[in-house]
Amino acid sequence: TPKPTTPAPITSPPVAITFHENFTHEEDNTANNKNQETETPTEELISPANPREQDKKSNDTVDSDVPKSVLLNLIASCNSILAIFGLILNSIIVFYYKNNRTNLPSVLYFRNGLCDIISSIGFLLQVPSVVFILNKGTPIRLPFLSYLITTVSVRMSVFMNCVLGVVRCINILDPFYRVNRKIVTLSTAVYLVVWTAIATLDVWLYST
Repeated sequence: TPKPTTPAPITSPPVAITFHENFTHEEDNTANNKNQETETPTEELISPANPREQDKKSNDTVDSDVPKSVLLNLIASCNSILAIFGLILNSIIVFYYKNNRTNLPSVLYFRNGLCDIISSIGFLLQVPSVVFILNKGTPIRLPFLSYLITTVSVRMSVFMNCVLGVVRCINILDPFYRVNRKIVTLSTAVYLVVWTAIATLDVWLYST
């Protein structure tokens, strides 16, 4: 006769063990996620993929690749070429209108040519300033003088062109009306004094 078999007892520890293991595993994952979230900003700041750091590195490489002496020589050469051309061409304009100042527009062309000649001289003064800087010497007052001359002369040239445009418009609208030369000369003198004072004050504040 076969012996009666007793059913195996049902035990619950494996379920508890697996639950405990899953719980501890989830706690470890949450801890790791918190650490990753806290460490992410520092990694972004230190990471070389940051665009600010890349810009700084690129600027450093550009500064190291291109010496300042090369840039100064290039700027001085371009200024010299443009200033010489401007000096020659504006001298021709001044000599032409010197004996042909019959009306107000010709007078304004003559004055505009003088302003451009003075500004060309101011740009030419930048060349010895660059030479002094490259030789590590004191450029005395040449940069300030060049700045003063170019600032005032360029402003006066712009003013002459504006007055010339206004006079041309008046002549087109009313051909028989004659603009008073004394008023134009007075306004030109006032504008010259104002910009000379502004440029002189600017140089004085920078030097002190």
